[in-house]
Amino acid sequence: MSFYREKRHPWISQHEPHLKNIESGKELIARINSKYPQAHSSLAWVIDLDSTLFCTGPRNKEIFRSYLHFLKQQQEVPAIWFEALDKMDALKQSFSIRESLEWALVDHGISVEKAKHESFEIWKAFQLYWEHHFFSSEFMFHDLPYPGAVEFVNEIWNQGFQIVYLTGRDVARSLEGTRASLTEHKFPVGDRTELVLKPRFRWSMEDAEFKEEASQDIARRYEVVCSLDNEPENLHVFAKYFPKSEIVLFHSIMSQRVPETSILDLMGNRELLVLQNFH
Repeated sequence: MSFYREKRHPWISQHEPHLKNIESGKELIARINSKYPQAHSSLAWVIDLDSTLFCTGPRNKEIFRSYLHFLKQQQEVPAIWFEALDKMDALKQSFSIRESLEWALVDHGISVEKAKHESFEIWKAFQLYWEHHFFSSEFMFHDLPYPGAVEFVNEIWNQGFQIVYLTGRDVARSLEGTRASLTEHKFPVGDRTELVLKPRFRWSMEDAEFKEEASQDIARRYEVVCSLDNEPENLHVFAKYFPKSEIVLFHSIMSQRVPETSILDLMGNRELLVLQNFH
């Protein structure tokens, strides 16, 4: 499974001299084990879901497919929109759905200029539908775990660590689908695991605000040994509240949001890690 990794992000550019690549999940686990040779349930790994354990590209594509069929029942849909669906790579998508649509149209043979224009037209019509369905349990079963992610999480669980799945999904729309997806793909659930979602609808608070609030609670209950996320702004939160934790960016896709302050001010003597692959 080959997936897209964002390399144009300003946070990566700013911190590149300070980033230490970790090539595999085994390497990261060995790093933690060297510091914590005796795992137990008071020691926790905090791990994000979307674009960290799960590739959400297939979910995006199926939501777009659903939207086009919904729209077709009400009006004529430009053929080029279905062509964009046909060429949309479920695994190689940008964080920006609009940009992913542009790439799909270029792959279909459309000029870059026309593809950019048409992708804006599609996204203008599709955005609200996408926002209402992306965090719906209805579509979460389309997600695919990144290669080795299931084995990685099971390995740290089998060693005796607590697993805290910390996600910006919300309880009202996402809890059922999240539990089903984790179970279906054989991630650890139940004993020595915890699933932390936004208690209110997604729009009630920003992800970083929610993860800050949740991290304070997690820090009161566990010693966090490693925290893993694909969004730099969440890593800043973890660095602040988990002073002994390894801070790890999973290198997949990410929004263009950049924290105003440098994470280096929060790291102390810790290295800033980038995990390239789980397997």
